[in-house]
Order: sequence, then C-alpha cells, then structure tokens
Amino acid sequence: MPRSWREAVRRRLAQMVGGADSPADELNDLKEQAAPRISQREREQAEHQRTEEALAKRTAELEDARSFLDSVLENLPVMLFVKDAKDLLFVRWNRAEEEGLGIDRAAAIGKSDYDFFPEQQARFFEAKDRAVLTGGRMVDIPEEAIQTAHRGLRFLHTIKVPVRGADGTPKYLVGISEDITDRKRAEEELARAREQEVGIGFRIQQTLLLEQPPRDLPGIRVAA
Repeated sequence: MPRSWREAVRRRLAQMVGGADSPADELNDLKEQAAPRISQREREQAEHQRTEEALAKRTAELEDARSFLDSVLENLPVMLFVKDAKDLLFVRWNRAEEEGLGIDRAAAIGKSDYDFFPEQQARFFEAKDRAVLTGGRMVDIPEEAIQTAHRGLRFLHTIKVPVRGADGTPKYLVGISEDITDRKRAEEELARAREQEVGIGFRIQQTLLLEQPPRDLPGIRVAA
C-alpha cells in the first residue's frame, strides 16, 4: 500500500478512536493526494492529443505529395510504366501508355509483357528488364519495335531504370518510352530523297560531260 494511502488510513483510524481529524480534513487530504495523479493523467492526454494531431497532419502532407506525384506521372507527355522486380508484372501504367499502346491500365496492372505482345517481343523486353535489374543501372534503348493493339507496328525510344529498396536491392523497374515512329519514317523519307538527289545530280553531270542526256531522267523531258 502506498505511503500516502497508509497515512490516510491511519488518520481515519485516529479519527474513529480520538476524533483527531474531521471528515472535511480527510477529504482535503485525499484531494491533495489525488491531484498529482490527475495532473499526470491530463498531461498524458494532452500529449496523446498532440501526437494524434501531428500524425494527422503528416498523413495529410503525405497524401498531398502522393496526389501531386500521381498527377505529374499521369500527365507526362511520354509513356511510363512500372514493373515489380521479382515477376516483372506491371504495377503502374500512365495515360500516355494507354493511348500509345491501346491497352487500358485496368487490363495491364498485374499482367506481364507475355499477356499482350508476341512471344519474341516479350522475350526481348524481359531480357532488357533483367539486364537493367542485374546491372543496377539505367539502360537506354534507342529503338525497339512494338506491336500495338490499335496502331500496328510502332517504334519506341525507351529508357529503363531500376528502383532500389531500403536494403539496396532492386524493387521496381521504371520504363519511360517515346514513340519515334513518325520521326523514324520522316528520317527514312529524307534519306531516300537525298539519295535521289545524289543520283539525279550524278546523271546530270554525266549528261553535261557527254552531251548525250539520258531519256529516262526523272523530271526532264528530252526532245527527240
């Protein structure tokens, strides 16, 4: 029994025997003894409330940061996907990825490349993914062909990056792709046009030297 309560009991016995203390005095004594405990309880409650308020504030800040990051990734003008490092299953798929490949994210999340692409393409993607995760560094793929669901064959410039966990091992793989199909075709057309220009220039040079223009020169009509 705590000392303070033993004293209260002794005082009560003394009151019963000789009337040393009045009931009012005893009540005051009990209040004085209880006051430190009440004060401690109030401090604990106040501290608990401050902790809950701080936790709620931090949770709100993290939610705001997550919403901001989601908005940024969702509105990127390039395709973005995230795979888990263990099974290479898609865990994120942004809007540009949906539009570029013609595959809705609801259908992509939890699936792998083998669920959407021909086996040869899927094996190529998997080999690149494993090389990134094993090497632990970014890999730049200047050009890779991919068969899309709604736009046929497209060509992508893709960068793949491993994301490490707290233990230093890769946990995720992030891929960012840019559709370079139109640029590739424009460059090929330009190259063909330049080849034609070189050929025409060479034949014109021959004509001037020989003074016998060929009759099949494109764009030039030779009188008979």
